[in-house]
Amino acid sequence: MDLHQVKVIPANKKDDLHKKAVWKIFNENIGYNLVTTKKVSYKQHCKWWDKIFQKEYVYLILYNFEICGYIRLSKKGTNSREINEISIALSKKFQTKGIGSVAYKLFEKEMKQKGINRIIALTDIKNIKSQKFFEKNSFKKAHIRYVKEI
Repeated sequence: MDLHQVKVIPANKKDDLHKKAVWKIFNENIGYNLVTTKKVSYKQHCKWWDKIFQKEYVYLILYNFEICGYIRLSKKGTNSREINEISIALSKKFQTKGIGSVAYKLFEKEMKQKGINRIIALTDIKNIKSQKFFEKNSFKKAHIRYVKEI
């Protein structure tokens, strides 16, 4: 793979191709999601898409001009203590080829230009693939969080 062909572009809220691509990639990677384990309907996704740009940066990952993934950065908290949580997903056929790491580095450069100086990644304890990805990209383990479903 020619990793020079990896690009990261801001998603366009009004572009149906962008919206549908993110939906497909999200559902393809549902087993790694922290929030839900069930596939999301396109109707539900469209409602989320209409609101998400107010509180998140959404970027598409392209390889040879094909949308192969996305990166989101959620802006949470107050201006004095903003917490920026990242979410990254690639279509399965593009995983483990270095595309995600190249895309992340391009995305990080964009975020630095926007004044973002700290990014947090949350993963499920069983999601070793994501943990290795973040460690490979210089994220450091900082906290252990316990969760109980009741």
